[in-house]
Amino acid sequence: MEDEEEVQEDVKDNSADVRARLRAIQTAQKKEDKWRDNSKETLKTYRSESGKSPSDNGKKDSFNILWANVEIKRYSLFSSTPMPDIRRRYNDDDPVGKEVSKLLSRAISYTLDCQNFDTEMIYCVNDMLLPGRGNIRVKYMPHTGEADENGEEPVEYEEAGASRVAWDKYIQGPGNRFADVKWIAFEHELSRKEAVKRFDEEIADVLSYGDEDKKDKKEKTDAETDIKKAIVYEVWDRNTKKVYWLGKNYADDYLEAPMDDPLELMDFYPIPPPLYAIEDPDSMIPIIEYFQYVMLAKELETLTRRKRKLVDMIRARGAYDSSLAELDTIFNEEDGMLVPLENATQWIDAGGINNAIWFAPIKEMVETYQALSYQSNELISQIYQITGISDIVRGDTNPNETLGAQEMKATFASARFEKQKDAVEVYSRNVIRLLTEVICDFKRETLSVMTGLNYPTQEEQQQAQMAMQQMQQQMQQM
Repeated sequence: MEDEEEVQEDVKDNSADVRARLRAIQTAQKKEDKWRDNSKETLKTYRSESGKSPSDNGKKDSFNILWANVEIKRYSLFSSTPMPDIRRRYNDDDPVGKEVSKLLSRAISYTLDCQNFDTEMIYCVNDMLLPGRGNIRVKYMPHTGEADENGEEPVEYEEAGASRVAWDKYIQGPGNRFADVKWIAFEHELSRKEAVKRFDEEIADVLSYGDEDKKDKKEKTDAETDIKKAIVYEVWDRNTKKVYWLGKNYADDYLEAPMDDPLELMDFYPIPPPLYAIEDPDSMIPIIEYFQYVMLAKELETLTRRKRKLVDMIRARGAYDSSLAELDTIFNEEDGMLVPLENATQWIDAGGINNAIWFAPIKEMVETYQALSYQSNELISQIYQITGISDIVRGDTNPNETLGAQEMKATFASARFEKQKDAVEVYSRNVIRLLTEVICDFKRETLSVMTGLNYPTQEEQQQAQMAMQQMQQQMQQM
């Protein structure tokens, strides 16, 4: 009985902790509701998905200034794979430290190439420029062999990976600085088959998939439940140095036993401080760059639609005297052809062809179009000032400008980009540092394969020392 009471008490404690953590996650998500809604609107604008019907994939008369700006800034902020530079801090005369630096430099270069680091960074920068916050997490990926007679699967090879975390799948606890954040969470969507693989059959049965009723889900077939997803959370708690797996709609217990510090990183979290487009000293809720000029962008859209309508209206249209039957033939003839007139007197009485045709006025519409174009250019100029994209960056220069004026533009653009570019460089460096920490725990055999360097083990060194001593003894006896 005592054992049963202890087990029930443990389950009760787990349930209370699970409920508290789920409430904390819901609170953190609710705090970011407005930002998440604005992020979805921003992404729809970027993809030109503002059409009202599926066949109208975006407004055909739109000017997508957001897409144009992001395409320019993204590849200016991150354009090539960083070169790892691992060295001794003070360049002391330390041959072991020198070899370790060489080993880690090769290992990181190999990892960045094999794990397609560039793609993940581009996605991360894209998240920074659109929703306003980007994240990359590092992972340890062991490759195991067949189980031995004790049921243990030996690790045959190891990898360290860096992958982008979707902007809407990252959740963090309260705090005005990342150093103050006590927990972070990653949201995962698992089908029943994926849940069975990740946990087991019993855990997969207690999860809720989509909107299905909990009491009926055990009767669902795999094919049916695979279509729907269960939401689970991977919570990294810095206070306890543990990782917890929770089900969104299951508060009775953890999905698996809490895991002790799986990566043993210096700062525990598998991510560096997030990459922000605009920093807020009083909050870690991202600020979307697009919303700094969204009203100007919408006004530009309105002007663009009005200009397109005017273009359709500006046509050479008019009317003519129907009694002059040859007039239609004249306009349909080829260049240089003359049309005979059966009743030339009637044409003379009408005052000639100029007086027989009345064209609809288009001068006012042309002037209106020119005024709208001028206003559109003014709006684009204001947006460029806000975003820091100058004429010279886009390759749009005035041939009448002096070299000094163009150099000033280039310097101005560089200064505006410099802060965000520095932030991206620091972020990629921090990701590489985490990868290095993971790689430092690799087996000697793995490092040897990755780097092409084959250093002797401690046992081999002792054997070599013993052999050297024996050789010296033999030489002395001779």
